[in-house]
Amino acid sequence: MALPLLHIDEHLVAIHKPGGLPVHRSPLSHDRIFALQQLHDQLDRRTWPAHRIDRATSGMLLSALD
Repeated sequence: MALPLLHIDEHLVAIHKPGGLPVHRSPLSHDRIFALQQLHDQLDRRTWPAHRIDRATSGMLLSALD
């Protein structure tokens, strides 16, 4: 499942995170799919989250590319 890219430039990427998708791995979660891993796979590069939003929340998620 590809995450919708809202913006991408040489420094930042913004995606739309659907509700129910965790942002990152957590010992409290048994999920195997995470927004940060999906974004890494989609862009074939590492990203660094600028913030996080709750699993149940949908909305824009911003990550740095450098």
